[in-house]
Amino acid sequence: MRLTCLRCGHQIELATGASPVRINCVCGKDFSYPDVHIMGTRPNERAAERSRYKAFRAAGLVKNVGGFALGISLLGVLFFPIAIAGAAIGVYVLTMVRGPLGRYSGRSHAIAAVVLGVCVFVCEGALAMSWLKTRRIEHLQAQQSTAPEDLRSLLRAERLYRATTDTYGTFTEFQFEPRYGLYTIYLGPEDFVAAHRDGHRVVDPLPAQFSPAVSEDSFTAVAVANLDNDPMMDVWVLNDHGEVVHAQNDVEQGDEPAAPSDP
Repeated sequence: MRLTCLRCGHQIELATGASPVRINCVCGKDFSYPDVHIMGTRPNERAAERSRYKAFRAAGLVKNVGGFALGISLLGVLFFPIAIAGAAIGVYVLTMVRGPLGRYSGRSHAIAAVVLGVCVFVCEGALAMSWLKTRRIEHLQAQQSTAPEDLRSLLRAERLYRATTDTYGTFTEFQFEPRYGLYTIYLGPEDFVAAHRDGHRVVDPLPAQFSPAVSEDSFTAVAVANLDNDPMMDVWVLNDHGEVVHAQNDVEQGDEPAAPSDP
């Protein structure tokens, strides 16, 4: 018969005999059985390891926690971000479950779970971050598209005012309500229509390099907004010829200013 120590996993080959025998395992545990004696042989090491594995499982001392961790990591391929949970369980098996219990708790599966879980989490996380960044840029670009519309509305209002007064006017001389109102529109350093974003009135500061102004025969309007809460402003410029220029892009750093847009 084959005896497996459930403390250390050591295995000894025994055979029935006429007298009882007392057996001391290499781990120090004492075994005493009647009518058995040691044959002095050991089974094939691979077969012995398999027998020890089955004995520990049959006794209910260990479970295939590593295999469970690998299953969670594989499930993470479909459901982000649970792959990292599989990796965490795998790390637990490798670091916290020691001795024979750790040896037969699916260590190879635990290693695979850690590698797969981390790789899946990193890849899916990178894809998620890229998707979120793309959505954010699309949202900001949609906000940017409102500036030319509001400036063209201002152009029509100025031309209508000049048609009746023979001069371009300031915001103190005629009423102007932009359709979208996401940008602060300047006709002078102190002559502006404030923006309305997120339910609040916002006055975006005018960058020093831009000089909006109104005269009898010409005007320059500047629309300013801080769309992403960084130090840089998004700036559009309109002149009396109807040219709308994206002079400073706050969404993507390094972009060249947009070409002039005709009304």
